Amino acid sequence: MNPKACVCIPARNEVDRITTLLEALASQEVAQPFAIAICVNNSGDGTAHIARSAASRIIDTVAVAIREITFEEELAHAGSARRAAMDLGAELLGDEDGLLISTDADCRPPHDWISANLAAARPDRIVGGRIELDEDEAPHSPEIFALRRAFDDYWRKVRAIQDR
Repeated sequence: MNPKACVCIPARNEVDRITTLLEALASQEVAQPFAIAICVNNSGDGTAHIARSAASRIIDTVAVAIREITFEEELAHAGSARRAAMDLGAELLGDEDGLLISTDADCRPPHDWISANLAAARPDRIVGGRIELDEDEAPHSPEIFALRRAFDDYWRKVRAIQDR
């Protein structure tokens, strides 16, 4: 398999969410092969074990590499873990030109997420996306969703002004 993209994921104490993410990635509607690189960092809840178990169920669909790292306290943050996941993703892509895509371990990307990223990618571009909160999922409070709606409304108005 020569992956054209690698989804790079930092994961810390995501035992309750990592399986949902891996299942969502395994069900992607994408023509090109892709890989998944997970950096489990400073976790104390069994995230790596659950990730390996979930990965074993999707191994026929996608290649998954999981690396466990313990960072020094001052480096034990999402930035270091994302960098380590991206480094692992680059290893999986090897010498091939490919796209490194990153998401968080508590996400559930839509079925066309990888194909949309591949379509938007160009060598001179960094692609960013919007995170949608799932109102059916706890423990988010109603205030979080109200704040998100207000934020979205604000940016719709800003874009309307720019368009005029």
